[in-house]
Amino acid sequence: MPAGRKPKAPSTGNGLADIVLPDHEGHDVRLGDLWAERPAALVWLRHYG
Repeated sequence: MPAGRKPKAPSTGNGLADIVLPDHEGHDVRLGDLWAERPAALVWLRHYG
């Protein structure tokens, strides 16, 4: 990125809203439900084992 320019945050996560993934207990969670009422951050961890 050129000097003096700041990265721009995505305006919406609508492209990800319909993806369904298991939570830490194995229950399906629709990603859009996570930020329906407040902001959400997705963190991806790689599992070695």
